[in-house]
Amino acid sequence: MAELGIDEIVSRIVEQTGKSEKAVRQLVGERKLRFSGLLSEIGSGYLIAKELGVSLKHESGLESETKINEMAKGMMGLNVTARITKVFPVREFEANNEKGKMVLMELKDETGSIEFVLWRDQVKKFHELGFGIGSAILLKGARVSEYDDREQLSLSPSGQMILVGEQRGLPKAGTVRPGLSGIIAGMQNLELSGKVGKTGKRGEFVGRNGETGRMASFELEDKNGKIRVVAWNEAVESAEGLLGGDTIRISGASARKGLDGKIELHVNEAKGIELKEKIYLPKIGENNAKRQKLCDINEEELAEARATIAGVNKSRLFYFVCPQCGGKATEKGAGNEFSCAKCGTIRNAKPHAVISIELDDGSARMNCTFFGSIGEELCGKSAAVLQSQCLSNGNEFVLKEIRKRIGGKQIVVEVIAKKNVLRNELEFVARKIRKIDWQKEARGALEEMGK
Repeated sequence: MAELGIDEIVSRIVEQTGKSEKAVRQLVGERKLRFSGLLSEIGSGYLIAKELGVSLKHESGLESETKINEMAKGMMGLNVTARITKVFPVREFEANNEKGKMVLMELKDETGSIEFVLWRDQVKKFHELGFGIGSAILLKGARVSEYDDREQLSLSPSGQMILVGEQRGLPKAGTVRPGLSGIIAGMQNLELSGKVGKTGKRGEFVGRNGETGRMASFELEDKNGKIRVVAWNEAVESAEGLLGGDTIRISGASARKGLDGKIELHVNEAKGIELKEKIYLPKIGENNAKRQKLCDINEEELAEARATIAGVNKSRLFYFVCPQCGGKATEKGAGNEFSCAKCGTIRNAKPHAVISIELDDGSARMNCTFFGSIGEELCGKSAAVLQSQCLSNGNEFVLKEIRKRIGGKQIVVEVIAKKNVLRNELEFVARKIRKIDWQKEARGALEEMGK
């Protein structure tokens, strides 16, 4: 659906409210200023129209939509078309002596990605309607809030989720790496690592169409539990040679309920099961971080990786730190006052850089966050400059500039793996950026080939 321009938005507000064009444009400008450049002029126009009860329907009768890169905290009544690219396990919560369920997922459109959360009865409806990873959905009555310094999308109580057909321009769903404890039925394109436990049935079967096929099963285990894996046809050859205790990586798998009602992993691709070498786990605090593939780095493990910067994630780019205790400080509003959990009301909090990127080394694509001076080193800008440019030009402008500067480059980075509790997946925190010594890299590649 085409998006209205700011002139058309202003014209419709004038027509339906009787306000002067000058007054409407002043409201739009004030709202844009209030969001410190995080909201575009068009986004500000939509907000003003919504608050004044102005309809912005197209002639076709379909309401205009908001793109993800147009969203900012406080926006309400949005219509959004996006693809579900990740779904995390359903979690239980308790608030005001009331228990309920919530589910977090990731939505993407052609402009970016955002977290999307459903609460209580919305979770039940999500599963009843058959939504899952890869689904293209239309949200009506969505609103933007903020959680853990990230913009987060949710539905109003009267909001709607509608499954729509394939939409041009929407990105495809990527690989999902939830860990055994995070698998839910319906997940597709899963990638997991673990050890082989018990091996089970191996043999032939006759399908509904009368054709004969092959299957093999075994248990996959990690520290969080175990799950039955069923290999079909082309994947059977890789499964037949496995022994208990082998460390393997599974890719391209789907999760479904078996005949006993328990969730199983199903693998159909010939290269869907890969034997790995044993994983080395150095102690945290050791300075000799071992070079590893991203897919082999475990929780709380310190490691070094060489990878390509595949993307720069949408984030605030800077945060404030209390000058007294070094803790996180939160802006209180106008002026130069901040709130610190330990020191109370403070002044002159210092900005620190925070850059979140996607690293890809061919084995996995993982989020990695660079804080403070390491973030400054990565993007080539001081925290003070990031703050100034974000306030002057908006976060999206600065993000585009950073993406243009570092996107596609290769880096060697020392990281520590941390579990994102809400998402139930691993993320990396950068410790050091190292210059790439190409002669050393070439020698290492030759040694690896000679093994």
